[in-house]
Amino acid sequence: PLKYVQRYEHIEREARKKALAVNETLKQQGQMAKLEKLEAKMEQMDVEQRTYYENISGQFDAINRRLVSLTFALEQVVDVHAGGSARRAGSCAELSAGDSFQIRQKRRQSALPSQRFRVADAKAEDP
Repeated sequence: PLKYVQRYEHIEREARKKALAVNETLKQQGQMAKLEKLEAKMEQMDVEQRTYYENISGQFDAINRRLVSLTFALEQVVDVHAGGSARRAGSCAELSAGDSFQIRQKRRQSALPSQRFRVADAKAEDP
C-alpha cells in the first residue's frame, strides 16, 4: 500500500506541475492576446492620428493658398490705388500696404476742412 500511495502522490505532483504549466501557458496566451489587442488598438490610433494630421495639414495648405491669393489680390488693389498717387508724386518706388495707408492718412490730414466735408459728402452720396 505505501508503494501505491507514493505512486499516487507522484502522479498527483506531476498532474499539478502539468496543470500549473498549462495555466501559465494560458496566462501567457491571454497576455499575448491582450498585448495583440493593444497593439492593434495602438496601430488604429496611429492611423487615425496620421489621418487627422494629414487632414489638418491639408486644411492649413488650403488656408495658406487662400491667404497667398488674397495677399496678391490686396497688393494689386493697393498698387492700383497707390500707384496713381505715387505717379503723380513722381515716385517710381513700389508701395506696400502700409505705405499706401500712410499716404492716404497724410492726404486726409493735409486736406482743408472744407475739402474733408466734400470728400465725406461725396462718399455718402455714392451708392
